This record gives sequence, structure tokens and C-alpha cells, in this order.
Amino acid sequence: MDVFFHQNPIFRLEQFAAFKAQTGTQKREAVLQALQYYLRKKRIVSIRRGLFAVVPPGTSAENLNIDSYALAGMVTEDSILSYHSALELHGFAYSLFRKQTFKTKHKIKSFEFGETLFQPVYHKRFVQDPNLYKSFTVSVNRNGTDIRMTSLASTYVDVLDRPELCGGWEEVYRCLSSISVLPIDDTIKYCLALESPVLCAKLGFFLEQRKGAFAVSHEDLDLLLHRRPKSPYYLAGKSTEPSRYHKKWNLMIPESHLSKAWEEPDAGF
Repeated sequence: MDVFFHQNPIFRLEQFAAFKAQTGTQKREAVLQALQYYLRKKRIVSIRRGLFAVVPPGTSAENLNIDSYALAGMVTEDSILSYHSALELHGFAYSLFRKQTFKTKHKIKSFEFGETLFQPVYHKRFVQDPNLYKSFTVSVNRNGTDIRMTSLASTYVDVLDRPELCGGWEEVYRCLSSISVLPIDDTIKYCLALESPVLCAKLGFFLEQRKGAFAVSHEDLDLLLHRRPKSPYYLAGKSTEPSRYHKKWNLMIPESHLSKAWEEPDAGF
């Protein structure tokens, strides 16, 4: 088991069962008994049902320090770190949260481990077209554990789609303003694949503000412009803050967004 534990510092039950099957142990009862043995010996700890972490030699189970990104990426077999967690891993988060957000096709509940909240996000398109998401992900290794996260292109679109999963609009603006290079073709391709007029308008509005920095062409913007919503959409949702109508993108933009009230002078997004 030392080889398995070394190669899988965080593992799921099905991975353990597959390894045991290779060594001739295929009965579920025997697999569970083996897990219970290593739990009693404190060689491993249980994170949640079906998810375990290895206790390295010289470390106690009580003082085990587990990489929260790696853990989030292993909760399910299809976990993809997303939204603010992806911004953090890409190096563009303004704030660091004690929360890890990941996409999955499984309808599971959020849970806490240590001081971190792990928040799964179920998305119908994830189930309908898993290859779409796979083609817009990148693999990273966190302390010996291979996980996946959304690419920078899809992360940019995702945070515009669900700002509430990223700490709100102020955090989104601050994060996106730190991005200096963005793959525009992939960003627009991913956005169009989601088939959301509102999201096309949001992305078009944001890209237009930085079309010089990102080398966004008129043709790029037109791809989004032709798919904007037919009715005005309030960017900040239900808010009492005064908003200004942006005719081109059919968006109602809060005054604080337009003035970038939280930014330093001359800062842009």
C-alpha cells in the first residue's frame, strides 16, 4: 500500500477499490475492511464519505495539513476548480477566500473541512456537454495530486456569469483588472457555446472596456453583439443603486461600476 499512498495523497473510494482489485481483492467488504484498518492505524483520515487523505510519515492525523485546492479537485471524479478558486490558481485573485468552488455533474452538498468551505456547483450544461468543459480546462499538480481547473478563458466568462460565487462585483472587477493577457478567441468561443444572451452582453461590455489591452477587434465584439439580450438586463440584479442604460449592450450598469468607485485613479478593468 505504500506505493498507492505515495502516488495518491488524496484518493476516493473507487480509486482504492481499483488498486485493491489489481492485487486480487475485489469484494467490496474486503476493500472496506482494508480502509477501516488504515483508518484505525491513522495511516489515512476520512475527509467525507468516499474521500480520504494519506497521513505522511512523521505527521500525525491531528496535525495533517491538506492542500484545499487538491482536496476540492478530488471530491468527485469530474471536479473542476472554478470561479474564484480558479482565479486564485491562475494568480489573478484580489482576495483569498476560505472557500473552494468546483464544478461537478453530481448534485452534492457543500461541506466544511478544517477552516475551508467546499462548494460544488452543478451546471446543466456540464451534464449535457461534458466535452465542452474538458476542452476549456487545464491540469495542475498540487502537492502530488493532479487536478483540473477552468482555463483562463473560461474562468473569465464564468466569473461574469456567476459573480456571487466570486465575492461579488467589486471582487470580480478587481480580479479581472489584473489580467493583462487573455486568449480572446477561446474566451468568445466558450461564451458563445453557453448560449446565454445576457452573458454575451456582459462579456462584450467588459472586453470593449479593454479592447486595446486585449487586442479585441470589431469583428470579435460583433460576434457577441449579435447575441445580446433583446430586453434590458440589470447587471447587478436587484439593486437600489442608480444605474445607467448602456444601449449598445442592452445593459443597465450601476453608476459605481461605471465610475469604478473602489479603484485607484486611472485604474481600469
